[in-house]
Amino acid sequence: MKPAHAVKHTPGRMNKTEARYADRLAILKAAGEIEEWWFEPMAFRLGVRFTYRPDFLVQYPDGTLEFVEVKAWWRGAGRVGWREDARSKWKGAAEMWPIFRWKATWERNGSWEEEVYGGA
Repeated sequence: MKPAHAVKHTPGRMNKTEARYADRLAILKAAGEIEEWWFEPMAFRLGVRFTYRPDFLVQYPDGTLEFVEVKAWWRGAGRVGWREDARSKWKGAAEMWPIFRWKATWERNGSWEEEVYGGA
């Protein structure tokens, strides 16, 4: 069950958390720390009728490609973090396509935290 304050996502449109992360990416691009970024560039098939669409694809100057999942940080049901079904899709994609770098990030107390899983 989603927490009452979960961020609603409409495919193809950034929610507030994703928009804040896009602002961060624009700053990193202007500083030359990343080459380019795209919002929801593709979907990965993880199984029959089961897909996963990362929020961002980021290209670094050395050519490294990183898929980024942006999550709202929430507290509820005795847990802190992001939903296990979302984490499972993210990890499943990382295991199926290890040639990419995979990162999940969330904003908490004014700063971005991250978790990296598998990948290059």
